[in-house]
Amino acid sequence: MDDVINRWYADPLVASDGSSPDDIAVAEQRIGGNLPTSVVEWFTLVGRRLQDVCDTVEKPDTLYRNGGGVGVWTECQGGWAVVAQPDDTCVLREYGSTPLTFPQTPLWPALHGLLLGDTLAGACAGRRGPLGRLAPDVRGGHMPEESPLEADPETDAVWAAYQELPVPGGPYWGSSPRGDADTVLRRSEEGSGLGLEWMTATPAAFDRVAGLVTLDPPGGPQEIVLAFEHLSPAELTTLSDDHGFPDPDPFAAAVRDFGHLGMAEGATAGVRFHVRTSRPDETIAALWDALRGVVPGELADKVVVAIRPARISSFRVVHPAGRDQYVLPEEPG
Repeated sequence: MDDVINRWYADPLVASDGSSPDDIAVAEQRIGGNLPTSVVEWFTLVGRRLQDVCDTVEKPDTLYRNGGGVGVWTECQGGWAVVAQPDDTCVLREYGSTPLTFPQTPLWPALHGLLLGDTLAGACAGRRGPLGRLAPDVRGGHMPEESPLEADPETDAVWAAYQELPVPGGPYWGSSPRGDADTVLRRSEEGSGLGLEWMTATPAAFDRVAGLVTLDPPGGPQEIVLAFEHLSPAELTTLSDDHGFPDPDPFAAAVRDFGHLGMAEGATAGVRFHVRTSRPDETIAALWDALRGVVPGELADKVVVAIRPARISSFRVVHPAGRDQYVLPEEPG
C-alpha cells in the first residue's frame, strides 16, 4: 500500500491509524468468529483511518458476515460487495442485474485496487480519499462518454499512452486501471456512459495528461462557485429564504443570460452557489453586480469566487487575491 499512501495522501501512515488488538477482538466477537488473517492485517494498518468516499469501506465496527466470508467493501448502493474468504482470497457478490467483472484474487491485491479506485474517485470529486486528505499536488477529473455509439479519439489517445497497472479494476469498470507512478486512469466499458477518470500526483504528470487530451477547451463548460465562508447565524439569515435554505434567486436571475445556477448549498457556517456556464467572465461580472445589490458590504469580505473547467476537479481562485486554493467542504455526515 506504500505506493498509494506515500504518493497520493497528505499524511503519512502512523501506528495510531491502525486498529488495536482490542478493536479486532470486539469485531470478532460481534461477527461470531475469527477474521481472515489478511483482514486483521488490513485493519491493523489502516482500520482507524478508513473513510467512505464512493463505496462503503467496512471498518471493524461495520464489517459483516456474508456467506462463509466477511464483507469488507460494499458498493454505495448495495449493488455488490467484496467478501474476504477464510483462506485470504476474496470473491465478488453481485446483487444487481448488470453483470460485473472482478477477479477471484488474494484479498490484498483486491484491497489495493479498491483503495486506488476510491482515491481516484475522491480526486475526481475534488475532495478526499478513503485514507483522508489528498496530497497538495494531486489533481483529478472526469471526461464523460460523449456518445456510447462512437469512439472518442481524445480518450483513446490518453488511454493508449499508459500501461496497465498491476491491480484489479473496480467491478463497474471492467478492466485494470492504467497509468504510472504519478498517474492513474480508469475507463469504462464502451457504451456504459462512465467515460474516463484520471488523477495525477505531480505537476509534470498533470502536464503530460493535459498534452494528450484537452482538459480546458476554449469555450468549454466551466463551473463557478460563489462561496460565503465563516458566517454568523445573522449573516446566514441574510442569504437564506423564509424557510432557512440558501436563497438562489438573486444570483440565478443575475446569471440567467450567461449560465445556469443549478445548486445552492448551506452548511453550519457558510453558503455556496454553483453556476455552470461557457461564458465565465460575463458570469463572474454578473455575480459581482448581484453581490453589490443584495449583500451587505461586510459580508462581501467573506466571499470566495472560484472556477474550474468541467474536466478538472480542482478550482482556481478568482477572489480574494492571494488565496491559492478552494476545496469544496465535506458533505454533512
